[in-house]
Amino acid sequence: MERKFEIIGEAVNRLSKLHPDLAERIPQVRKIVNFRNVLAHGYDHVVPELVWDYAQNHLPQLRETVRSIISELESPKDQ
Repeated sequence: MERKFEIIGEAVNRLSKLHPDLAERIPQVRKIVNFRNVLAHGYDHVVPELVWDYAQNHLPQLRETVRSIISELESPKDQ
C-alpha cells in the first residue's frame, strides 16, 4: 500500500511540474506529494493507521477525480 502511495505521489508531483493546470484540479495536490515524501524518505515516521485511513477515505475521491480528468482529455474537442 505504501509503495502505491509513493507512485501516486510521484505521478502527481510530475504532473504538477509538466501540467500545472491539470494538477490544480486535483484536491490537496501538495498534501499528496508531501505524503509521498514521508513514505519515501521518512519511513520511520509513517503511521500505518494513517496510511490505511488515506486508502479508505481519500483514495476513492482521488481515483474519481483522475478518471474524470482522463475522460475529459480523451473526449473529442469539437463537442
